[in-house]
Amino acid sequence: MHRETEKLLVAILLASGLALTLYSYFALANIPLTALGVGILVTAASIIATYPYTPYREAVQSVLHSYTANISKLLEEFSANNPAFYTPDGLVLVPLKARGMPDLKKLKAENLVHSDPSGYYLVLQSPVSTTTVERETDLEAALTEVVVYSLGLCDGVKVVSRDETLILEVSKPRSFKEGTRFKKVLGSLPLHVSVTVIAMALGKVFQVGEVRQTGKNRVIALLKVVEHATQG
Repeated sequence: MHRETEKLLVAILLASGLALTLYSYFALANIPLTALGVGILVTAASIIATYPYTPYREAVQSVLHSYTANISKLLEEFSANNPAFYTPDGLVLVPLKARGMPDLKKLKAENLVHSDPSGYYLVLQSPVSTTTVERETDLEAALTEVVVYSLGLCDGVKVVSRDETLILEVSKPRSFKEGTRFKKVLGSLPLHVSVTVIAMALGKVFQVGEVRQTGKNRVIALLKVVEHATQG
């Protein structure tokens, strides 16, 4: 695919996704259509993220700001408050009325809400394509490639493993005006995308635990492996 064609495709996806999301949410008050619009924006972000050193930095920032704003609206709509679960398939499960751990055997990506004996979960697509991250790849290399170089979310990422816990350090994270609920459920956008990449690379389900900001330029998060989440 020629570069100009690729640019046109990204531009069309951005425009259509943003228009559908805004119209569906504000004019129609239709959550499924809003989710479809968000999905189109995610697709555009995934295309952009496949370039190691993307020439579309302005488009990247536009997609990510739109993604953050629209996911924030969905979280507000569903009054979500609990930390999300990150799956190896690039899906993010946000507990709504849920107790315990999700059963992922019958999880379908096309459903907006997943239900199982443990309760109900809002199903979100991450802004990173599963084709971008290879399973069992070098973790820090994958994070640097996607989070730093492709999406420009921060200046650096480090990971330290301690038993069933990972310590994630994000240096100089960019701000995308994430709301309070977004940060409570998903963390900041750089953290959100980083955990998505980690879950894909390691093939495990993760949940974000304690998050600490050390000064203005560094965020440290504890990531827990969710052993009891049943995967399909």
